Amino acid sequence: MQRLLLGENAEYPDYTLRIVGHSLGAGIGVILSLMLRNTFPNLRCICYSPPGGLLTWELAKECSEFVNSFVLDSDIVPRLSVDNMERLRDEVLYLIARVRLSKYEIAQRIFWHGVCGDVELGDLDFLIQQNEDMLYPPDAVPDSDFLRALQRFQAFQQGRRSSRGLARSISLYPPGKIT
Repeated sequence: MQRLLLGENAEYPDYTLRIVGHSLGAGIGVILSLMLRNTFPNLRCICYSPPGGLLTWELAKECSEFVNSFVLDSDIVPRLSVDNMERLRDEVLYLIARVRLSKYEIAQRIFWHGVCGDVELGDLDFLIQQNEDMLYPPDAVPDSDFLRALQRFQAFQQGRRSSRGLARSISLYPPGKIT
């Protein structure tokens, strides 16, 4: 590449090195760009849906000069991070603990209202009422084997988070200028 792009005898001196990647390939492209940036100062990196938990805030801002990241609507990949995934896991497990209906009854409601279409999907009042009917209030979750196991799991996870130290608590971000 150096022979092609750099120096007096470069075959293509007016060309600019571009690194392009999608998803995990976008993350690899950013890391490669950071490694090659000193050698190829005009380098540009274009990322499509790069992983969200990739760079520190400082590094994400610093590479915004040469990295453009494109994120489509509500794509999950650019929002992924260890903290977000742990938070999602915890919320889902807590919702499971709050469910007051059997799996069969929940599936039946989903099928009846979703497939048979007797309710508009945008009927927010209906959806809120359905959630209230299916879930115990947060302050009234009854004792169960699952709830006790969840509480033990949460205590274990809190211990793991504490033992990871400060380095583990650093927030990570998607790279460059986000479009």
